[in-house]
Amino acid sequence: MKSPLNSYYSLFRSLVCGRCSYLIFFVTSKCNARCKMCFYWREIADAHARKILSLEEIGRIARNFKNLIYVSITGGEPTLREDVDEIVYRFYASSGTRFVNITTNGLLPERTEQIVRSILGKCPALNLKMNLSLDHLGDSHDAIRGVKGAFKNALKTFSMLNLVKRENNQLTISISTVLSSYNKAQIYQLIDYVRDVLKPDAHAIDLVRGDTREDDAKDVTIDEFEKVIEYLKTKKSGKKRLLQSAFDLMLEVHLETLKRKRMILPCVAGKKILTLTDDGYVIPCEILYQRHPAVDCVLGDIRTAAYNINTILRSPKNREVISFIKESKCHCTFGCATLWNIISNVSMYPNIIARTF
Repeated sequence: MKSPLNSYYSLFRSLVCGRCSYLIFFVTSKCNARCKMCFYWREIADAHARKILSLEEIGRIARNFKNLIYVSITGGEPTLREDVDEIVYRFYASSGTRFVNITTNGLLPERTEQIVRSILGKCPALNLKMNLSLDHLGDSHDAIRGVKGAFKNALKTFSMLNLVKRENNQLTISISTVLSSYNKAQIYQLIDYVRDVLKPDAHAIDLVRGDTREDDAKDVTIDEFEKVIEYLKTKKSGKKRLLQSAFDLMLEVHLETLKRKRMILPCVAGKKILTLTDDGYVIPCEILYQRHPAVDCVLGDIRTAAYNINTILRSPKNREVISFIKESKCHCTFGCATLWNIISNVSMYPNIIARTF
């Protein structure tokens, strides 16, 4: 069994240094689902026209990105990229990345297993988290995702990943659920099913956000969200408790953000967190990009910056956007950013530890 101490030491070191330590990378806009609550649907509709970053270009980006401890691979559907395992390896080998999260809809079980085995083989010291989307049970999940057989394939993917996990303790499996108008009435049955039947390492529930494909997707009240959070906390599996404690705290921060309509924790977007689109644009986060169209939140084009992220980070434009976030007290319920805001804030550590033990 591999010791995780070196990886977690690297994580702590990356957090205390002044550099960006977390990259959210939209590796493709192609998707094999048509989710009703999707905030990325416009990019998916335009996927054929986008000039996406090649593997060679991504390698150049990775060589200029030092102490990048965590990379979140998303899309679109990441498993549709044939070279997604090689993309992960580029960051692992060149950027010092030791934690990778890949979000998948689970529609391609065999392909997903192949990718995971390849990544774990190429990157022996990597902590890989597969984040499997599950929004409902049976045909209702299929209806939300817009694909017949989506639920069946998601369960098959989960089962196949569990087999890999038994062979390699570097793999973590998480279930991710989007709370929307389409599943809010039956969400408790789903939580029970995930805990009692699937038993993943963690179960995260995010509130629907952004410019959704269907307008009625966001018909969820704060009270409904709060009840779901409280119920989820009673259903901890006990596995990977530190991870689940961080998720619980993230949800509570989201709830406070919604109730008080203000920034609860300082946001590190543009400093500790960056987002890279599949066609090479660097933004602090997709929420800010969508929410404030009047504010030019594109920090730069990685191609015109000669694939050097430091050129963009040191630019006046980045300082301008960071100031905007701070002065406007920009706030949202974006799980990735909130989780990193928590992890980057040492004062939150006693809270996480207390919840865990």
